[in-house]
Amino acid sequence: MYDPEHRDVRVLYVEGAAEEPEVLPAGLTSEDSVSVDRIVGIETALTAIETDGSVDCLVIACDLEDAIDAVSAVRESDPDLPIVLFPLEPAPRAASEALRAGATDYLPRTVDGHETMLSSVVRDAANEYADRRTRRQESERYRALMETIPMSIYFKDEEARFVDISEWSKETVDEPMIGRTDVDIWGDVRGVPAVESYEDDLQVVETGEPLVDNDRHHEIGGVSNWQRKTKMPWRNEDGEVVGLVGITVDITGFEERERELQKRVRQLEGFASFVSHDLRNPIMIANGYLQLARETDDPADHEAALDDVETALERMEELVEDLLAMVRPEETDVAADGVDLPTLVDDVWGVLDTGTASLRNEVPTGTTIEAIEGQLRQLLSNLFWNALEHVGPDVEVVVGLSDEGFYVADDGQGLDVEDADVVFEYGHTRGGTGVGLAIVREIAEAHDWTVSAGESERSGGTRFNVDGCLLQTPVQQYAIEGNPIQLSASTDIGDVTPAGESTFDTDRNVWSLTGSGRDVWEDIDEHHFTYATVDPPVRVVATVHDFDTVHEFSKAGVMIRDDPTAGSPLGFVGLLPQHGTEFGWRSNPEDRIRTRPSWEYAGASQRYRLDFLDSRVTGYVSTDDGWTVIDQQPVRATGPVAAGLAVCSHARDKTCEAVFEDVRIVELQPEPELESH
Repeated sequence: MYDPEHRDVRVLYVEGAAEEPEVLPAGLTSEDSVSVDRIVGIETALTAIETDGSVDCLVIACDLEDAIDAVSAVRESDPDLPIVLFPLEPAPRAASEALRAGATDYLPRTVDGHETMLSSVVRDAANEYADRRTRRQESERYRALMETIPMSIYFKDEEARFVDISEWSKETVDEPMIGRTDVDIWGDVRGVPAVESYEDDLQVVETGEPLVDNDRHHEIGGVSNWQRKTKMPWRNEDGEVVGLVGITVDITGFEERERELQKRVRQLEGFASFVSHDLRNPIMIANGYLQLARETDDPADHEAALDDVETALERMEELVEDLLAMVRPEETDVAADGVDLPTLVDDVWGVLDTGTASLRNEVPTGTTIEAIEGQLRQLLSNLFWNALEHVGPDVEVVVGLSDEGFYVADDGQGLDVEDADVVFEYGHTRGGTGVGLAIVREIAEAHDWTVSAGESERSGGTRFNVDGCLLQTPVQQYAIEGNPIQLSASTDIGDVTPAGESTFDTDRNVWSLTGSGRDVWEDIDEHHFTYATVDPPVRVVATVHDFDTVHEFSKAGVMIRDDPTAGSPLGFVGLLPQHGTEFGWRSNPEDRIRTRPSWEYAGASQRYRLDFLDSRVTGYVSTDDGWTVIDQQPVRATGPVAAGLAVCSHARDKTCEAVFEDVRIVELQPEPELESH
């Protein structure tokens, strides 16, 4: 706002054509902060206003009959410029028309004290005009900010409901936001921390304390997203909190770069730690024995010293090779493929200098693993060398399958550290280079596997578990289908409303499922399920032929679960039309349901298959090349399982309908028998 006592005011005083100029009112000329420009004629005044944007008030002192059109013309270009009618004689009719056209005030010079009054009227009108102009400019800047800035800026009221929000945010949300809270908008969207955000809003409003740089993480459709939120109390003129002003910035790229940088920093710190010690140590040893060889005259001592130099150099070469394997990994751009795991295990062991050590390869013949072969070869080699170095030449190494992947175990003395994860840190060593197991972890993470160390239950030595692998045993690849089993029951899983239903059209040989339910994800297990009870191993196959959805996360597919009650272990693979194909699983009753999307398999008429063998659920989608594995996870069922079809609307009080064709549920015969090396 402008200060009315100190702001300079510029006035255009419009006179009619006369032989002698009028004497300006003393009230206008007596103030130093008021400057008056005398203009003769309305047309001249209009030109001056159009070309000069610094006019604060227009005083029309000429014939008011000419003023009516002038007022209208001024209002077309400036709706707020004060126009004071100051005629020599009263002209009520003309003044009335001019006021209707937009004049601000009417003050005939016949009124007592008109000169003083004119000064006050002009000053007040000019200050109000300046205030309106300032507010309009602020509003224009505000709207430009809200319409163009590529981030989420928003205002919320005392109940945390959106009052205004930037256009960028509106474009990222498909439904209306004004008048609704975060919970109203995103409460059902998986991965979005709507409740936490809503509670943050209320905290800012209730306490009046800002929330600055609050980072939130969520995943939608398997896509990780980081947001940084700042929320400030919104106060009125009396200082009372009436809501909040917030800014949300997507920092996903920054967070990913930060994490990658931290990872590289840890690597460099590890490199510096062991290189400064381990690499220097064999250099010092080699130098020492080289000096000894130069000083001795005894041929036997000379030869022994050179042998020790050679041993030190070999250790240095081993260290350098490990370093190069880490900083220049082979086949980094090669896609994962089905690798024959037992054959690769034998190949890697065969090229190592294992001496009298032995390998027991218990991986079933024909087992394949989705992996980059060169990197998997490096991982196995490093685990084998770890056993050879730390246990000794008589070590027995065992490689076998676990519920979630494979393991490499030895019969040595086991780990000598409380925290087993420390063995994967750079520089941690018990006689080796301190790099080998760090490389194992890096390769595992590059494949989205996890690696852990513990005690071998059979031998008491060390066991390294590589979990999260996608394995196909001969039983899974070549299992023989038995007799088909008919779907015989249907139920709503969880507390769902309205109830779902299942119908079978014998003429078309299709199943139609209608169901509601909030989701099958995290701690939510709500959907309609049509199933048969069967002893595993079992296979479910079906085509989602038609799907009438009500939400972007509505889903329909095939499911196998321990029992038809909420909270039981389960496996699912099916269609989310707007998000492709989704594989979901819960390994144990106490676990949350996890999901993994496959965006490339989208659209109607997707054919899905779910196999449950060896306590693992494997999900498939049909492609031109046959069945493509989506994912595989452990599901620990305790007895007969419920296998069938599932549909979830992902919307409260709404149902969606899915039509399934070519539905088949069969028991599997695990042939051929597993054979290990």
